[in-house]
Amino acid sequence: MIRDTIYISSTVRRGFLRYTFDGTFCDEIKLNYEPVYFSTTVDQKLACYERHGGTVLVYNKKISTPDTIVVEYGVTKDRYLYMYGDYSFMTYLQKTPSGLLFNNYLSDTVWNISGDKKEPAFILDIKDKLLPWDKQIEFCKGDLKGWEEMSKSYNIVHLIPFTSWMFVFQTHYNSQRYNAIYLYNNKTDEIKKFNTSYIYDDIVGKQNLTVWPSFRSADYLVAYSKSINKLKNLKQNEGNGKGIPSLLWLNQMKTVKESDNPILAIIKIK
Repeated sequence: MIRDTIYISSTVRRGFLRYTFDGTFCDEIKLNYEPVYFSTTVDQKLACYERHGGTVLVYNKKISTPDTIVVEYGVTKDRYLYMYGDYSFMTYLQKTPSGLLFNNYLSDTVWNISGDKKEPAFILDIKDKLLPWDKQIEFCKGDLKGWEEMSKSYNIVHLIPFTSWMFVFQTHYNSQRYNAIYLYNNKTDEIKKFNTSYIYDDIVGKQNLTVWPSFRSADYLVAYSKSINKLKNLKQNEGNGKGIPSLLWLNQMKTVKESDNPILAIIKIK
């Protein structure tokens, strides 16, 4: 959302559809790339990460010629052929009160983008654990299984910033869950590491929840879980004595069907 307008991306149509808050269609904006990763800036501009060229494009209100900010060097001409393999959590762009953070799995530098400029926000200092440039997926010559085996020991991280805290989620290539979660305190400069794969919230019935980084606000984190998986977990817990969730939760789960949407848990950051 930018001011009084809703922007909806369409990768197939290569552009954005704009609507008013009451659902009235405004217009369609055509681009020469697929707008998969985008956000808004502090001054209410549209910013898109164009992966083929390794640039962030910041547009004014009229969506005319954008400011171009180079965030990656050494982007290969063939990388775009493998972009479909990117993780769904690779949001790249994260808005903060002071600017727009950018990070990816090619560099351990987190950039702060403000206006048409970028500067280092901080460095993750995991260079030896990042996948080397010459071992990126575009160099695998079509041997995807071989590449997956080679790359699985390297790390991917993504960030979720809040006013006073920042979550840093770490996972290995091709891993189905997190390897660790770091919590960075902006005020004290303190970092805590948690060797866990999940956010755990007792309110929703002693269940493990996976964070979905696209959905959050200034003070809340949203986690999700597939409804059908919760039913399976509840049945397993009943048989192994791990503890029974609240009656309210059990009653809610009685109505869950396999085709239901994911369960969302809104967690206040404190």
